[in-house]
Amino acid sequence: MSEYQRFVSYLYEYQNNQKSKNCGFTRVEIRNQQCRLEVHMKLPPYPFIPRFQVYAFVRENEQFPGISLGYASYQQGTVYGKFMIPRENIGGYSYSFQNLEGLLIQTDTGQIFATSWKDHAFHPGLFTPAEMLSQVHAASLEESPKPETPLPDSSDTWEDIQNTYPQVQPFFDDEIHQCVKLSPQDIPNLAQKSFYVRNNQFLSRQCQTFHHFLLGKMQEGRPGEYVLAVPGIYDETEHFLAGMFGFPNFKPAQDTAIRPGQFGYWYRIIY
Repeated sequence: MSEYQRFVSYLYEYQNNQKSKNCGFTRVEIRNQQCRLEVHMKLPPYPFIPRFQVYAFVRENEQFPGISLGYASYQQGTVYGKFMIPRENIGGYSYSFQNLEGLLIQTDTGQIFATSWKDHAFHPGLFTPAEMLSQVHAASLEESPKPETPLPDSSDTWEDIQNTYPQVQPFFDDEIHQCVKLSPQDIPNLAQKSFYVRNNQFLSRQCQTFHHFLLGKMQEGRPGEYVLAVPGIYDETEHFLAGMFGFPNFKPAQDTAIRPGQFGYWYRIIY
């Protein structure tokens, strides 16, 4: 990169790993061996105050490790953040700002916004915080005397989860199947199995009432796609709140039709 460079890259919301609407932009300025980033987004007002964690990401072997830069502020629908990046060793990792491919912003409700300013196509499903990659790699070294031993693939991890937690089938059909029943206290144990479930306020709220949540798979889903489902009662208010917290879909338990007052599960696809 030249000594001085300035450009704008547009931020888009991603839904189910697909690029959706433009929500703002990132201004990038490189000067005097430092990189300054500004995040600007305008979103519909939330009925709560979300947190917006900002990551810079690079590209390694078709993956996109992300380095946490901190949190952007939120006020009345406006998201703003300003970050300074050193020339190298970003966040303690041996990355420099020349390696940066873009930014990803993730809310505590599961929403994802991202921008990429290089030619490589960005896929949110291949994004992982760099510190999480380090933890997983360290765990694999402890479990195996051979550093070259790869981590178990997702099918092995999922089979382990099914053998650990009680299996249930709360639905009328097999659209969502291979379900296991868990409690919030099980989330740290899932992380130890390299299966990360991000807690949020809606999941916590529903689990306080119903004391469980589900993991499962879509019958017609792609490999590596899983379903996170939280129990609830269908009504328009809860439908709105569930969608705002990243659970846009509802499936009734032991029935085919959705009616007000019906028990079922709000769910989302996770990777």
